Amino acid sequence: GMCPTNQFVSGNTIINALNYLYTRRYAEFVLEHISQLPPSEPEGVRKACVVLYANFLIQLYQSNPRTFERKGPIFTGIPPPSLVVEQLLSKFTDQKVQSSSGATTQVLSHQKKEKMLSHLCALALVLSRDFVVDCATLQKDLMISVSKLANHFRALGCAVSRQGQKRSHEGKVATDALPSCTATLKIPLSFPKRRQGRKKSL
Repeated sequence: GMCPTNQFVSGNTIINALNYLYTRRYAEFVLEHISQLPPSEPEGVRKACVVLYANFLIQLYQSNPRTFERKGPIFTGIPPPSLVVEQLLSKFTDQKVQSSSGATTQVLSHQKKEKMLSHLCALALVLSRDFVVDCATLQKDLMISVSKLANHFRALGCAVSRQGQKRSHEGKVATDALPSCTATLKIPLSFPKRRQGRKKSL
């Protein structure tokens, strides 16, 4: 599946891991959802696994492609289980064969980073309440434009409403409130229509 939760160990270890995350400087998206975890099991444990997986995926997305190609994935804080690392690399990286040595390395391509972004949007919906996502923290953590993030949510069938920049009473733009969006998954799903190119004349 999208998030291999069975590779994370049980409740107490997950809780300890999340406490560790909360005391360190991690992505705001991750910290925000740690504070909102339901106390009951198994729902709390399931969502905790999703938060941990999102944490690893955000770190992979934030990796510098050149550094990644030389050194491979570098996860700060809690290391993911080896099987999760294998799944991440298999799904979200490409293989490159060095012409000089014939050795194979993993690389982060633009296409795979777009795939990561779509998965993070899906995880945000899984973790959301009533399938409504305020995109501000995810947008800030990933350092991407609101239009790019909105397009990925639309591709998942979400309705997206834009939020303008907040202004003070003096009319100045708040420095901590960039334009963002809210994504809502509703039934029936509404997917963007594919653009059809002009037919070539014979």
